[in-house]
Amino acid sequence: LLSFISFVLNDDDQLNYQIKNVVRDVNLVDGTYYKESSKLEVQVLNHNVTKYFYYAIPLYFWNKVSFHSAKNRKTNQILETIVMKRDDYRAELFFIQVELDIQPEDGQRLELLVEYHVSEGAEYVNKFTTLFTNKGSDKYGDSQPTQDRQLKCKFSSTLPSSYDISNQKTIIKVPIGTYQSHETTMSPVERKGDKIEIGPNSYLSPLEFEPITVVYAALYPTMDEKNDAKAQAAKQEKLNQLNEKFSQLAAQIEAIQNVDDAMKIYDMQCDMIKKLKSKIDALEDNIVVKIPKQLKVMYENQCGLQQKIDSRKQQ
Repeated sequence: LLSFISFVLNDDDQLNYQIKNVVRDVNLVDGTYYKESSKLEVQVLNHNVTKYFYYAIPLYFWNKVSFHSAKNRKTNQILETIVMKRDDYRAELFFIQVELDIQPEDGQRLELLVEYHVSEGAEYVNKFTTLFTNKGSDKYGDSQPTQDRQLKCKFSSTLPSSYDISNQKTIIKVPIGTYQSHETTMSPVERKGDKIEIGPNSYLSPLEFEPITVVYAALYPTMDEKNDAKAQAAKQEKLNQLNEKFSQLAAQIEAIQNVDDAMKIYDMQCDMIKKLKSKIDALEDNIVVKIPKQLKVMYENQCGLQQKIDSRKQQ
């Protein structure tokens, strides 16, 4: 699974769409192909945007999508879709580009239905499901920002009779920019027939099965394509600044290991590190950085900043 440093965009990096609600059905149809269908409630934040919405899919399924479609549920209009990659996302994803049938207005809420099929074996039915940003549910604390997600999951086994967990709803907090897995605990409910016969064996329902593991990805929605290059450049500049500052921080910590026991020198070094750390916080409070364990211990023992260091660990 992919893990990488995530960003919180500045206010001037305008997001076009805000996902207010997602209900996702995941199914294995007749034991032959993976099917994902999502009902999305989308609020328009900026009407001066292109008429496109992007639905994210794990890159593992690239060139394996056998069917994709989208519909405006309010107008009942079938929308044009194409499958494409985007260079402005560092996550291992590709997208279904959905062309809207209307020119959206600020504050307008759209109801979309997006569906795709993947011709894969049964072992993949529970491996992947994608998630979208829901700006209204973002949580910003001392650590990585998270998003609340609700999953409605349908499961059909590869056995002759199908099982259903359509009533299961799970709310999970997902750090932005990372994948996170969640294992279900509910048992399936037999939908038809009291017995399942497989060869010479006969099973009474409900048949036991391994818990379903679903993989979530929390991402920002697309920005206006006209501003993508500018936004990427701004984010890269922030990373470069952070890397430079953090290199200075690491050098200062390393220098502490070589100083003598004179408290005057020791206190001066600690003071320099605290000042440098405050500059990093001011640079970008929501950028998550990884501090190696040996530096973390030195930082804790000699400068007493354990809490701040813990809040900076990469997920």
